[in-house]
Amino acid sequence: MRQKLLAKNKLLQYVIYATGEIVLVIAGILIALAINNQSEINKKDEKISSILTQVRQELAIDIAKTNGLIEFYNRKDSLISLILSGQLTAEDYRDRKNAPLFQVTTTVSEFITTSNGYDHLMRNIDNMPSRFEPLIEKLNGLYIDDKRMVERFNESISEVTDNILADWSARFEWYSKVIIGTMEDSMVDYFVNDPFYKNHVSSYYIIAMQNHLPTIKDYRVDAIANYLAIGDLLGLDNSPTDETRNFILTPDQLEKLAGNYAIGNGFSVNISLSDNQLLAKATGQPEIELHPLSDKRFFAVNTPFTIQFEENENGEITSLTNYQGGRAIQMTKE
Repeated sequence: MRQKLLAKNKLLQYVIYATGEIVLVIAGILIALAINNQSEINKKDEKISSILTQVRQELAIDIAKTNGLIEFYNRKDSLISLILSGQLTAEDYRDRKNAPLFQVTTTVSEFITTSNGYDHLMRNIDNMPSRFEPLIEKLNGLYIDDKRMVERFNESISEVTDNILADWSARFEWYSKVIIGTMEDSMVDYFVNDPFYKNHVSSYYIIAMQNHLPTIKDYRVDAIANYLAIGDLLGLDNSPTDETRNFILTPDQLEKLAGNYAIGNGFSVNISLSDNQLLAKATGQPEIELHPLSDKRFFAVNTPFTIQFEENENGEITSLTNYQGGRAIQMTKE
């Protein structure tokens, strides 16, 4: 065609035809580049989605760990309250069934988080499609800020325990006999009457109950929020499963807990639901958020109590029990 146009001296038509060919070639190249770019974007999207799925699985593992740690500290709270209030006797310590009394300040349960998926995600941060960017700040808050605090108090509680054991080893002949279960009067007298032992218990309480436990609770709450956010972003199922039933509850499960609970002396606790968040408002106290350990067991982040809801044979909630400081206060639903 170009040769015919040139032969007939139709230069203008030749230029137009040649330009059209060039435009078609360029268009073809651009289309090919666009297809290639979209293919690369899809590959990156699939890769990041796969990594986030791994992060979500690891979050479920960490959340399960926190259940055991929170209950571990709930038991500690009860024992520490008995010790500091002077309610334990020599007979209590001599009773072989009460062996945990000797271990109040000598056992540690560190929270070791799982972050392989997050580390993998950070290695791919430069290739991340824009739709994932809003999630990064939430994940950084968990894996950088929350994790740093958890690790700090992991070290602190271990240090407290190590110092107590070192003190016992240096001061008491009976220390070596604790390991084989021998119980001497001097040992029992120390645990019951020595004010410096209560100082040790107080130090343990401050680090464990007022610092380590709240950081673990914070991590759990933020881990659940990230688990749900990843599910929403990837279009995954966020409904309760066998794996998630201890931290994902349906609105119906939460709604049945709402109501006013009283103990008959003018003191009551109102349980309400707002945006799928359970709230508790005790008489004369500020409102606090309650977070699930199960469908009927809840905790608050900055207080050591645990609330257990009770139901009758018809599945109706009839009362709640507040466990704190070795006490169990039952309140009836009005």
